[in-house]
Amino acid sequence: MFRYGMLYRGFSPACQPMQGLIERQDDTTGKYYDILVYDRRLTDAEIKNYELEEITMADVKKYTITYGINGEVKQQTRKAETAEKAVRQFAKQYGWTVTAAVKNQTNAIGKESCIAYCVRANNEGTDVCADEEA
Repeated sequence: MFRYGMLYRGFSPACQPMQGLIERQDDTTGKYYDILVYDRRLTDAEIKNYELEEITMADVKKYTITYGINGEVKQQTRKAETAEKAVRQFAKQYGWTVTAAVKNQTNAIGKESCIAYCVRANNEGTDVCADEEA
């Protein structure tokens, strides 16, 4: 998959190439109006004409997601541009909703300085923490 940030406008008819477009994503970093995911690499002309910027793997970081389910602490790894995006991807997998974010918290296994998110699951709150891996 190939990812591109929309620099000057959001997703709209005739504002992005449609061939190979898989999905439009929100950009939680605020750097782009939207993020576009394609099944092919766009040409230099498409990138220039539609005023896009390729998001490379160097922009993607690896996060350890720590969370609790039924009193058991679990972890999994996610790749994303930001900790928030990693948590949102994780929450979406379970059909959960991210309701708040608090920086510099202690996660479920005692590690400090993570970014903790309150996630709503079946009307019950649980903390989900994203730690950027070195």
